[in-house]
Formats: sequence, structure tokens, C-alpha cells
Amino acid sequence: MTTQKITGKITHQTTEGGFWGIISDDGQRYRPVEGIPQVFQKVGLQVQAEIEPYAGFSVFMWGENVHLRSISAGNA
Repeated sequence: MTTQKITGKITHQTTEGGFWGIISDDGQRYRPVEGIPQVFQKVGLQVQAEIEPYAGFSVFMWGENVHLRSISAGNA
């Protein structure tokens, strides 16, 4: 699979039972299917992440579903 590097901010959505996502600096929305590690679950936290497309089905209707391969706080 193709890995993509993104930078963005953590967001929490209350719809559909609530979940954490990333809004990239260019406005794209990503929802890691495995979730976001608790240490990064802070609204507005700037992060860098490596993601891969998720080919499976999801009930969530927000952003692009992805696998989160790595995440770190800050921005390079």
C-alpha cells in the first residue's frame, strides 16, 4: 500500500457515537480506523502522521478512512 505523510490537527467529532480524526493542513479529513492513541487525543494538537488508504467498509460518514502507521506531535 502507498504510505502518505500528512500534517494537521486532531479533532473530535461527536456524531455517530464520537470519534477522533485528523484535519490536514490542506483541509482534508482523515479517520484512522484503529483510532488515535490516547496520548494524542487533544483537540487542536498539531501532528505529523503516516497513513495508508483503508479498503474496507466503515459506518462512519466523515472523511477518508485510513490506517494510521505512525503519529507524532508537532510539525516539521
